[in-house]
Amino acid sequence: MNRTRKTARGCIAITAAVLTCACGSEPAPPPRRAEPAPPATRAEPPRAPLAYPAAHKGDVVETLHGVPVADPHRWLEDLSSAETRAFIEAENAFTRRWFEGVPERERLGPKVAAAANVERISAPQHKGKHWFFLRNNGRQDQLVLHVADAPTAEGRPLVDWNQISPDGKLAFAGFSVSPRGTYVAYGLSQGGSDWVEWRVREVATGRDLPDRVEWTKYYGPTWAGDEKAFYYSGFPKPPSGQELAAKDLGCAVRVHRIGAPAGPDPVVYERPEHPTWQYAPEVTEDGRYLVITTGDGQVGDRGVEEVHAIDLTAKSAKPVPLAEGFDAEYLYVTSEGATFYLETSSEAPHGRVIAVDLRDPARPVRKTIVSQGKAVISSVARAGDRLLVATHVDMSSRLHAYGLDGRDAGEIALPGVGKVYPVGGGRAERAAFYVYTSFDAPATTYRLDLATGRSEVWQRPKAALDLSAYETRQVFYTSKDGTPVPMLLVHAKGLATDGNNPTYLTGYGGRGVSMAPHYNAEYAFWLSVGGVVAIPGLRGGSEYGEGWALVAEKTRKQVTFDDFIAAAEWLVAEKITSPRKLAISGASNGGLLVAAAMTQRPDLFGAVVVEVGVLDMLRFHLVGQGEGWTGVYGSPTVPEEFRALLAYSPVHNVKPGTNYPPTLVVTGENDTRVVPWHSYKFVAALQAAQAGPGPILLNLQTTSGHAGGTTLSAKLRGRIDKYGFIMKALGMTLPP
Repeated sequence: MNRTRKTARGCIAITAAVLTCACGSEPAPPPRRAEPAPPATRAEPPRAPLAYPAAHKGDVVETLHGVPVADPHRWLEDLSSAETRAFIEAENAFTRRWFEGVPERERLGPKVAAAANVERISAPQHKGKHWFFLRNNGRQDQLVLHVADAPTAEGRPLVDWNQISPDGKLAFAGFSVSPRGTYVAYGLSQGGSDWVEWRVREVATGRDLPDRVEWTKYYGPTWAGDEKAFYYSGFPKPPSGQELAAKDLGCAVRVHRIGAPAGPDPVVYERPEHPTWQYAPEVTEDGRYLVITTGDGQVGDRGVEEVHAIDLTAKSAKPVPLAEGFDAEYLYVTSEGATFYLETSSEAPHGRVIAVDLRDPARPVRKTIVSQGKAVISSVARAGDRLLVATHVDMSSRLHAYGLDGRDAGEIALPGVGKVYPVGGGRAERAAFYVYTSFDAPATTYRLDLATGRSEVWQRPKAALDLSAYETRQVFYTSKDGTPVPMLLVHAKGLATDGNNPTYLTGYGGRGVSMAPHYNAEYAFWLSVGGVVAIPGLRGGSEYGEGWALVAEKTRKQVTFDDFIAAAEWLVAEKITSPRKLAISGASNGGLLVAAAMTQRPDLFGAVVVEVGVLDMLRFHLVGQGEGWTGVYGSPTVPEEFRALLAYSPVHNVKPGTNYPPTLVVTGENDTRVVPWHSYKFVAALQAAQAGPGPILLNLQTTSGHAGGTTLSAKLRGRIDKYGFIMKALGMTLPP
């Protein structure tokens, strides 16, 4: 589980992610219709349950808040034990045999690869005399960082992760260019885990310096104005063997001076009295201030932050608060002298932009620059003398420009219904860039002339599949408590509503994440084989701002699952599909979503894929990043929150003797964010309880972390496994 930061620097993460009008409206009421009939029961052939690998049940029982809670598979939490390794090996062998029996598996590979064959080019960054951008021709395993002398030039490869690690054991994890374009710090993920090592390359020569920074997570480095050092967030080195499960404690902001000998770098900022706090550093464009955004847990996960500024030109300068108290979301956007621009939810559930003036640090002055509107702010970036503000209305984006004084500079017309990401640029820039994507449009970069307000395509990627035969529409359905919930449907034009369409229902329902139209190679493949894609905007997410998220957090998390189940029921009632033709899938918080839905309504789904899910809701907080999620899920240490967690925790709500739908549980061996034992325990419980013939499979991907395979080849193998499983479970055949 994680939440994308919406800062100006966040464009690096955003463009990498998309490469792998201020006048909005409230949701319209759903059309009046008769109440849906109860969903039909899946027709299962008379087959006996499979003979799964043995996984013994221990006798661990804990009494929590007066409630005895059994944990028979606690032993699987010891990831390095011989017993756990034997369980994993047996499960993987069992799963491979099942995969090999998938009809037309050989034909599946080329179709999955064709959907992924999309050229990927990020928006350019201007530093000094150079322009920097990421590129992949659609067939390369990893991204390549290019440098050019003009934004339209082809440039030359500067950092090629394919050459650094042909086997993908070291994977792309971001980059940060120094202010004058002299150096680039580039990140290497260890086997796809969140642990990242940073190296430094000289742009002119392409030569690596001896500098190395290890044991960082989540936050990239930010360069000092003189290019002699960079600041970064680091963690203590975990004990050997505990790299996956060690709690994220003791974060500190450090400074690494170029050429410094190996050893611990000096600490710039830390709060040892708050070991769970973490820090995202950012140096202002003029190099004067270090801005530190603080979260309790990973910055952004709880949706509340503190922000401080340190004057780097003053000796022993103390941090000056821009926002304190963890009372709202505060995300740094840009600065102009001693004025700092923040995007915030303070007194604005839909978001606003404020300026904090620190000319008198003892009495900071706040001023609203962009007021809250009906549309929800999703991201803000500064380019030249403009603030580019992306908002979403229902489940699609709008883009608006404002002056730094809040003057309305007009809406920027987008090419369709999709998602937009404004990209930050320096104060001297005369043009801005933004990335637009939709279900039928791979991530396309546009150049905006700031003087004229005109946009033009800068780079339009090439895709192997033609998606012109498909359409996107938004519907509203009614959830359990009567709330209208939006949902996007993508399908072939002229879809027959006969209940026979194989349908892929997915969602997230987590704070800070809004579901919107975007190009996705998996969706493109599913459409190409005759499927329907359904994506609801569940409560718990941010489709309608902070209130939409808060209503489904902590003791109210069941609301998210009710929304998802209601989406499935609507699809059946409207004869888009039927339970035997309905597949559900989700990852991370979305993995929890589909696992909770299938344990509560096993009759409603024909196939389930749970990817890197948070599945043991009574012990998630004890490892890795889990403590930071208690602000959203609640804590098992609080009695009323414990009861709510126990009521839906997938591991604890598997019922013996139940006919569960075919279920594939996917996890990464190097996942440091959601430790793999969540998946191991869930699979062991499901296999022991399964009364029906549907397979319960564990797929442990050995060269991946929380985001899946580190290379395109690994991702394609995972998708072949996933969609081969779904198609066999739903009784589908590949078209010619």
